[in-house]
Amino acid sequence: MRTSRIVNLTNRALQTDQNHTENVSSAYMQVSRPSPSVKDGYHHGDLRKALLDAAATLLAEGGVDAVSVREAARRLGVSPRAPYQHFRDKESLLSALAIDAFEQLGRALVSADDAAAPGQEVEEQAIAYVQFAQQAPARFQLMFGPRRGASDSDLGMAKKAAFAVSERRVRELSQPGDDAEARIVGYWSFAHGLAGLLLDTHLTDLMNVEIPTLIRRATRATLSRTGATPEPGAAELG
Repeated sequence: MRTSRIVNLTNRALQTDQNHTENVSSAYMQVSRPSPSVKDGYHHGDLRKALLDAAATLLAEGGVDAVSVREAARRLGVSPRAPYQHFRDKESLLSALAIDAFEQLGRALVSADDAAAPGQEVEEQAIAYVQFAQQAPARFQLMFGPRRGASDSDLGMAKKAAFAVSERRVRELSQPGDDAEARIVGYWSFAHGLAGLLLDTHLTDLMNVEIPTLIRRATRATLSRTGATPEPGAAELG
């Protein structure tokens, strides 16, 4: 009888100890389980966009040399390894930035085209092109920089898509017998060269005219067969 009681007491003690161990283990797991952090917000593809935004900020602050995958990760507070799920190295990050920039440029040109008065579409697009360059010079330089290889097919497609609306408008202005391709290249060269000159302030130092007016007159002159007829308020050197 006494032996049976001892056995029962022993079993109860063991059961109590087991329950205590399970409770302690459960409590420990709840305490040690990682709490949600900033990193958890980058699931489902959010990290890629956040990295591009961080890289764009770095680009604006210090140019191409300031951009790095590690620094973008540091600013977001994520693991240094996390970005490599989306960008294998700095060059792929820069290419993605350039693609994004061309998409933004394309939207700006389409908006300018939609808002333009009939017959002034190419002029307003040229203004939008120059303004786009002036808004973020480092971004503009990245888009056409020597480090953006022609072998990047996605970048090439983004560039072509960005200028699709301009190409269409210039073709519409072309007449039978015109070299439409040459006119398209000439228009793009004009807009791009003008943006570069204005970024360097070389042109504004020489021309006594408002920039939008200058762009409109220069666009007409560029696409005209015989040259533009000077208008009142024409730009003068000096």
